Amino acid sequence: MSELLQNADDNEYAPGVEPTWALHVAANNAAVWTTNNEKGMTPSDVRALCDAGNSSKRLGEGRARIGRKGVGFKSVFKLSSSPAILSAGFRFRFDLEANGACAT
Repeated sequence: MSELLQNADDNEYAPGVEPTWALHVAANNAAVWTTNNEKGMTPSDVRALCDAGNSSKRLGEGRARIGRKGVGFKSVFKLSSSPAILSAGFRFRFDLEANGACAT
């Protein structure tokens, strides 16, 4: 979970927005998810997320970034074979049982 919190710290937020982050666990413990009030992913972020070892986070963007090695989100595969993403109009999931395919 620390990787997901780290990702939230690296997110971009609209001016004047106090960043929030929450961890949610389903009553039957069958699902875990996080939410935050970031601006949302860009097409570049989605491409980086779908490419092991790639990151859309770069040094020198005016602020320090904790994560930029392209492995943060990928750590969720230790917990789930089909993690889902919902962010700024993007909605997709990964399915490792389908040879790592990205499903919409």
